[in-house]
Amino acid sequence: MINALVRRGDLTVWLTEEAVTAWRSPRRTGRGGQRIYSDLAIETGLALRLVLRLALRQTEGALRSIAGLLGAVIKAPDHTTFSRRSAHLTLLPQTVKRDEPIHLLIDSTGLKIYGEGEWLDQKHGVRARRRWRKLHIAVDADTHEVRACELTPDDVGDVTAVPDLLDQVKDPVAAVIADGAYDGQPVYDAVAANHPGAAIVIPPRSTAVAGQNENPTQRDRHLEAIAKHGRRGWQQRSGYGRRSLVETAMFRYKTIIGRRLHARTLSNQQTEAKIACNVLNRMTGLVVQGALQATWLADFARTCRGDAPITHFEFRARSAVFQGRALTLSAFVTPDGLDLALRDSSDAICMVGRAR
Repeated sequence: MINALVRRGDLTVWLTEEAVTAWRSPRRTGRGGQRIYSDLAIETGLALRLVLRLALRQTEGALRSIAGLLGAVIKAPDHTTFSRRSAHLTLLPQTVKRDEPIHLLIDSTGLKIYGEGEWLDQKHGVRARRRWRKLHIAVDADTHEVRACELTPDDVGDVTAVPDLLDQVKDPVAAVIADGAYDGQPVYDAVAANHPGAAIVIPPRSTAVAGQNENPTQRDRHLEAIAKHGRRGWQQRSGYGRRSLVETAMFRYKTIIGRRLHARTLSNQQTEAKIACNVLNRMTGLVVQGALQATWLADFARTCRGDAPITHFEFRARSAVFQGRALTLSAFVTPDGLDLALRDSSDAICMVGRAR
């Protein structure tokens, strides 16, 4: 366990040949000045800023230091270039394309911005209205990736942001799951327009009544199920409990990236939020989820036991497992059953389990 905590502080930085080649902006053929740095260089610097929580000047220095340590023949953009170019970057969440339909979880959270209110409070002790932005995200329930994100002012409602989120999702969608704040006809219409046939799992309000249409809608069927089984029974049957995964994604955002935005203007803040979601997706893709590791151990235990049934299975994670590393499964027979272990290429134990 101690070694796992130590490895969390390990820092590895590398630059691919493709990144070094694409660092400079391609030559402009039309009118206008020639850019020095490509969008890739600007996005890389801004992502490094968010992960290490640096100011723009410190980001410039960090990139120069990294390039010097690696011996890479690249120049670091200055802080004014980062600020100016970030407003015009066109970014979409970097996700892995999937063939099977995805289950989309939608929710929103607030991000604090440093503005006049905080300055007055610190300088003169004057209480002013706090300013914040609202981050709307759509998360894949299976891969935990952020499939779409949108940053809006705080006066934009949750329902209003749903069409923009759905427009960013190009893969087929099997279901859209959200909390009761999204209960409204505009959400049902937006899902039907972008992903016809997708199931909509949103709890109706306590005062909601079924429509008078001959063909019951999805919302009407939810009301019937709630009347028959209760709200908790409806949640268990509809899969509404998976919505908690989007709250986990928002917790990851605020833990890794932070609870406030660094940029000052809305356009730069929107770019910052999208780069932050790309960073989270990259981290998610590097680590094998604990549930998948436990599944491997359980399947291995079934193979070892053969026809003998397994009545009890427990597991405990020891350290992170990164994609691309060779893994080894092992099992030892004990009087109580099987002791299982999952090890990486360095022979470090990543997860242990017991089956009987």
